[in-house]
Amino acid sequence: MLTTGELGETLRPLIVLPAPSTSRLGQRSLFNRTHVVTFNTLLRLTDNSQMNLQVTYANDREEASAQRTTEYFVNTGNRMIDNKKEYLEKDDHLTAKLKYENNSGGQYLKNELSGDLLWSRQWLTERGTNPHDLYGRLPEYTLKDNLMVMRRMGNRLVTLESKNIMQVRPNGLNVDALRQDVNQHYYETDTYLKGSFLLGKFIVSGRAGINAGKYAFSSNMQTLLDSLGLWTGSSHYFFSRIYANPEVEYKISDFDITFSNELSWNHYSYSVGDAYSRVLYSPELHIRWQASPRWQLGATADITNGNVDANQFYPTIVLQDYQYIHRGLADYRVARDKGVSLSARYGDALRGTHLVGRVKRTFGSTPYTTSQEYEGDYIIVSLQPQRTTYNAWNVTLFGSQGIGALKGSLNARVLYNAKDAEMIQNGEQMPFKTRALNLTAGLTTSLIPTVDVDYHLTWMRNTMKMQRLGSSSTINSWKHEAKVHIPIVRLLSLETLAEYYHNQLSANRFKDIFFADASLKLQLRRFDITLVLNNLLNRKTYAYALNSDLMRSTSSLLISGRELMINIYYKL
Repeated sequence: MLTTGELGETLRPLIVLPAPSTSRLGQRSLFNRTHVVTFNTLLRLTDNSQMNLQVTYANDREEASAQRTTEYFVNTGNRMIDNKKEYLEKDDHLTAKLKYENNSGGQYLKNELSGDLLWSRQWLTERGTNPHDLYGRLPEYTLKDNLMVMRRMGNRLVTLESKNIMQVRPNGLNVDALRQDVNQHYYETDTYLKGSFLLGKFIVSGRAGINAGKYAFSSNMQTLLDSLGLWTGSSHYFFSRIYANPEVEYKISDFDITFSNELSWNHYSYSVGDAYSRVLYSPELHIRWQASPRWQLGATADITNGNVDANQFYPTIVLQDYQYIHRGLADYRVARDKGVSLSARYGDALRGTHLVGRVKRTFGSTPYTTSQEYEGDYIIVSLQPQRTTYNAWNVTLFGSQGIGALKGSLNARVLYNAKDAEMIQNGEQMPFKTRALNLTAGLTTSLIPTVDVDYHLTWMRNTMKMQRLGSSSTINSWKHEAKVHIPIVRLLSLETLAEYYHNQLSANRFKDIFFADASLKLQLRRFDITLVLNNLLNRKTYAYALNSDLMRSTSSLLISGRELMINIYYKL
């Protein structure tokens, strides 16, 4: 299918401090101080053109604390690491975007130049099984330029787009007496023409263009670690692609049939290896049937080829943190997936009934297998040139039903993912299965006039089965969330939030925690003033467990206590 948007940020960091995760609770688990300044202006140049400038600067200081216990399921005997983490991050973040637009006659032109500059310094102190002091210098610099020109030619609209991105990561890591510097530079450009036209009953559209990129890498370990591998070196990886994406859509009666295909010629070269060229194709067939005014059914079949990952082309080993070491692999083979999916949608607006369902079955193969080698205190992660097959199920169900007696609606969602995968561990093939089920039910009601109540209950179950080890790991968790919005007077309203967690930490141990927040908002003509009281019960910790690839971790996070804030928003 044809896609729009700007080029994604391909470059991945090689140095990552194992900081406490804050994704579960967001700001609750951060002890931070933030200052933000924003500037935005619009300048009209002519009747047909204008220029817009946006600049934002943020200074952020974040602290986090956690106790983490990790069990590694290893064929030579399980490993257990129990560490207390004290984390500090100081960031200076500058973003800017300059946009020019010109809309005159039969042509539209837009150019966006943007920059995202992050200066990040991170400190992590680990105490316990593996005591270490880490300091990371992890700046990220990204520049993008996106040009689009649309021109009408008779009854046809032709678009030229040119997208460019440059990423730079001059990163460094100190682990006790060790110091490592890693520099990554990435540049990519994608320029293409696209358009569409009618051919009888067929709608023909497509895109054709040239895509190219370069990845430069260098690494230097200033204090020799040991003889695990090469620590100092540099390399360059380059790719170019000439491609065409034709798409044909045909509508007949209640059916809409779309066939698309990406056909490309690809060339790769690497400074520490041979060059290689190949032709790739990725076809997709999609059929949509409007079975009735309320029912819509769909089916999709596709074959997808992955892209060669530029991030794996480096000649040295890289220390990610105090424990993990990564090794690159120069190989041009790509993964290939075959998928079939069925979908159904039902909508009855008069009765307030909506149903959506999708089931997808994927069969795939990758020319690589992830490998983990345990060498002393280190885990060496790499890709081995060994073909691996896998299969997966993905099920998504959603439904909602309006209930007039409650002046609201009930809704439910089911997410299920199942995957069979393999990993090489100390030279031995280790198959494992993961199953993840997420069930959510909710009620939204305004039974009391002007008072809005929103309640959701979520149950999550994650299971990892390791056949070769004869063991498994299962994690269950519950979450209750209720929100109530109460208008007090015309300009004043109260909103309360309650969250209750019941998280499984081990086979017979659960962690229960309850949060309560409240906010009072006054809305004036020019000002919005909000008084916020978070964590009313002054809870101090939050704990949860996770399954990952042949490992299980349990974390206990130190969270922000009771806090009072006032927010003032001025409207021009």
